[in-house]
Amino acid sequence: MGYKNLTICSRDGFGSQYLKKMYGFGFCVNVPRYRYIHTPFTSIQHLGPEYVPLMNDFIGWDHQRAKIHVRFDKLHKCFPNPNCFFTDYVVDRIRANYYKNSKQEFNSENDCIVIHIRRGDVNQHSRNRGAKRRFVENNWYVEKLKKIIEKNDDKIIIHTFGTNDVLENLKDSLINANIYERIEIRFNQEIRKVFNDMVYAKKFFMAKSSLSYIAGILNENEVFFQSGINDAQSQNPLHRWKNWEDI
Repeated sequence: MGYKNLTICSRDGFGSQYLKKMYGFGFCVNVPRYRYIHTPFTSIQHLGPEYVPLMNDFIGWDHQRAKIHVRFDKLHKCFPNPNCFFTDYVVDRIRANYYKNSKQEFNSENDCIVIHIRRGDVNQHSRNRGAKRRFVENNWYVEKLKKIIEKNDDKIIIHTFGTNDVLENLKDSLINANIYERIEIRFNQEIRKVFNDMVYAKKFFMAKSSLSYIAGILNENEVFFQSGINDAQSQNPLHRWKNWEDI
């Protein structure tokens, strides 16, 4: 019996959709009876409809038109063992697609430390239990940032999203710890600029986030994974990543 064409189609945020498609590709490479067929984003939560073609172009995957035999929203079986599916070959192929389209317009600095602090849909007052459990206090980040500053002279950039209260609370925490002057906060920036900064960072410190996870896959330098309660698809680290706790 010949192979079956498999595709991944979901309707959530950019990071989550992109990660699901990466898993789909990795699964098909490792299970040869399936062939991965890439289908583009048709909608992306938290982004306007004008971003759909922009993000399809941004990730660099060609839209393949073929008969689809198997269609999934996600491949749960991949999530517990990402290292089985994100092999060097798979990651090289994903990176090649990403680099295929020029990212010069986003002007990312590749000698910086980039830290992603997830806010927005994840907050301590959320009615969503899962989102509330994934919230990480400012004080935790402050203590880690002190250690990062002690060990590094590089420029430090924090990327985060949310309301103005998020920005003010974070600024206050950094000011009270006397480390605000060493850090540049980039707040609610355009998603492609944010993501590209994460990918090109000299050192990238991930949040509990699918957006962080896919940037960590693409980043070829030092990546630090944040352990703890998270969404199933981004719960487990790749072998090459270090841990926030080890800084």
